[in-house]
Amino acid sequence: MRKTVIILMVFLLSVNFVKADYKLGYKLYKQGKIKQALQQFQSDAEKYSYWYFPSYMAAMCYFKLKDYKSSLEMLRMAENAAMKSDKKVVELPTVKVLEARVLAASGKCRDAIKLCSKYIPQSPAEFQAMFYYVKGKCENKLKNSSKAVIDLKNSTGINPKNPSAWFELGMAYIHNNNLDGAIKSFTKSMQLFPKSKATYYLLTDALINKARRVRDANTKKKYYLQAVDVANKGLKYFTGDKKLNLNLANAYLGAKQYSTAISLFSQLYKKYPNDTYVIFGLGSAYMGNKDYKKALPYLLKVKGRMNNTLIYNFVATAQLAIGKKENNLSKCKVALNTVKEGLKKFPNNKNLKKELKEVKDIIAKFEKNLEIEKKNKQIEQENKRKLANRIMTLKGRIRKAEEIKRKSGQYPASYESDKKELEKALKTYEKLYGQFRQ
Repeated sequence: MRKTVIILMVFLLSVNFVKADYKLGYKLYKQGKIKQALQQFQSDAEKYSYWYFPSYMAAMCYFKLKDYKSSLEMLRMAENAAMKSDKKVVELPTVKVLEARVLAASGKCRDAIKLCSKYIPQSPAEFQAMFYYVKGKCENKLKNSSKAVIDLKNSTGINPKNPSAWFELGMAYIHNNNLDGAIKSFTKSMQLFPKSKATYYLLTDALINKARRVRDANTKKKYYLQAVDVANKGLKYFTGDKKLNLNLANAYLGAKQYSTAISLFSQLYKKYPNDTYVIFGLGSAYMGNKDYKKALPYLLKVKGRMNNTLIYNFVATAQLAIGKKENNLSKCKVALNTVKEGLKKFPNNKNLKKELKEVKDIIAKFEKNLEIEKKNKQIEQENKRKLANRIMTLKGRIRKAEEIKRKSGQYPASYESDKKELEKALKTYEKLYGQFRQ
C-alpha cells in the first residue's frame, strides 16, 4: 500500500504544473517533518484551491498525526478539486483510497467498506487493488475472515507486488483457520518486503502450528525446519529479538534437535529468567533429551503459571521416570498426585486420564514387587536362621562325639557324616551370608 502511494506521489510530482513552493512541503514530508510539511501543504491548498493534491497531502499529514477528523476535512477539499479536474479518473480514487484508510484507522470500518465497494467498479485496476486491500483489512477487523479472504485475493490478483495485501491475506487465513493459505501468503509478503518483524513472527508461528497438526513424522520435521529457516532470516534483520529466538528454539525442539534447542533456550533463560515460555521450553527440551532430573526443576517452576494439561503431563512423566530409576515408590506416588491435580482442573482430558492409568499401573507393579521382595526377604531370613541353627546343632553333636571319643576311645557312627555336613553348611552360609559368627 505505502509503495503504491509513493509511486503516485512521484507521478504527480512529475506533472508540468507542480509549483516550486509545493515541493518544499513534499521535501519536509519525505524527511519525516510532518507538522512542518502540514503547514506548507495547507498554505499551498489555499493558493491552489483548483488542485486536489496540496489538500490531499495535508490530509495525509493529518492521517500520520492520527488527527482523523481534520484529515477527512482536508479530503473534502481534495475531492471537490478532483471532481472538477480533467484528471478525475485518477485523482478521485486517489482521494477515496486515503479516505477509506482514514475511516478504517478511526474505527469506522463499515463506512470504509461501503466506500470501497462504491468506488471499486469505477476505478482503474491499480486503485481497485488498493480498495480491495482496505476493504479486506476492514473485514479482518470485523472478524469477517471469509469475506476478507475474497477481497484480499482480489487485491493480490490485481497487484501481486503489494506486501501489505499479502500480509493481510495471511491474517485472514489465520482467522479462517487455514494455515496452508497463511503460510503461502506470509511467505509472499516476506519475499516482497523482508524487513517486517510481524511477518516473521506470524510466519514462524504458522509453520510451527502446522507442524504440530500433521501426523507424518517427516512432514512434521519439514515444517519445523522451515520455521528454523524463516526465524534465522528474520534474525539477520532483528538480531537478538526475543520472539524470533523463542520461535527458533521451539522449532528446533519440534524437530527433535534437542541439544540445539537446549542451547538456545539456555541463552534465552539467562536474559529472561522469569519468562514462562522460556522456562517451559527449556524444561521441554531436557524432557526430549530424557534428562528428567534437569527438566523437572524448570517444569515445576512454571507449573502454577500455566493453565494447560501439557505441564501436568510433563511434570508427572519426569517424576515417574525419576522414581522408577531410583526405585523409589514415594517419588512415583508424587507423580500420581500431580496427575490427580491436573485432572481436578481438566477432568475430561484424555492424555491425563491415560497418564493416570499408566502411573497407577506402575505403582501397582512397584507395590507388588515390594511385597514379593518383602516375602523373599522373610523367606531368606528364615532360611538363614534355619541354616545357622543346623550349623549350631552340628557343632554341638561334634563336640559331644569328641567327648565320647575321649571317654570310650571311639567316635559315634554319625561323627564323620556330621563333620562333612557341617563343612558343607559353613560353605553355603559363607557364600550366601558371609562368615558364620556364633
